[in-house]
Amino acid sequence: MEANKITVIDEAGNEKDLEILFTFNSEEYGKDYVVYYDPEVDEGVYVSAYDQEGHLFDVEGQEEWDMIEEVFDAFMAESEDSACAHCGEEDCQCEGGCNEEKGCCCGDQ
Repeated sequence: MEANKITVIDEAGNEKDLEILFTFNSEEYGKDYVVYYDPEVDEGVYVSAYDQEGHLFDVEGQEEWDMIEEVFDAFMAESEDSACAHCGEEDCQCEGGCNEEKGCCCGDQ
């Protein structure tokens, strides 16, 4: 896996470059996980276990999915706390912050 990117092969055999949102390790399951998404499609995220060679593996059971969901929810809560409330950018440079009245200097508004 390259930093911040992962290449997967879809069911039709096509390679696709996806963006890594974050990785984490679970001591309970003895696995490393990668959470990733397709920047071209706004349809959620994918999660796979992976080994040191970069091979991806399916998540195996509901308890494992529940653990992943807890980690994901904590990640999202932390991300939302640090992002601009108006534009969602973490490094928003608007003096005093963005708002609907002033607009957004980040280019989103």
